[in-house]
Amino acid sequence: MPRIVRFTDKRGSSTTKKDDIVWAEIQKTNIKIKPADFFSEGYYYGDYTRMNTWLVIHYRLPLQLDINIKNPGIKEVCYADIVEILEELKSYLIMPPKAADDLAVFNRKELLNYIRSIANPKELKKVID
Repeated sequence: MPRIVRFTDKRGSSTTKKDDIVWAEIQKTNIKIKPADFFSEGYYYGDYTRMNTWLVIHYRLPLQLDINIKNPGIKEVCYADIVEILEELKSYLIMPPKAADDLAVFNRKELLNYIRSIANPKELKKVID
């Protein structure tokens, strides 16, 4: 998060305490916005939406997934509903790949470097630990 946003309190000092956060300063543009606006479709979550199709193409991710999969232990997903879940995931691919050229928060090159590093099992272990 520090690479993409700096949260500040009412005095303008950096803070990580949720209750003290007044502003979210986007590192890429130095724009200050309310935290609720930062975590919205216009900014943070919107960048994910804008990147989805581009990432699927870039990483050659399959669009057809096997519905006969066993739950690998993910508690947040009801695997009895897997058909509906996979259908819902298709809605995340509504943006054209070109939308990833106009990100509000993320720097796409830095994000790709992060994904590449985190895909390394040794680096992933550092993040999880």
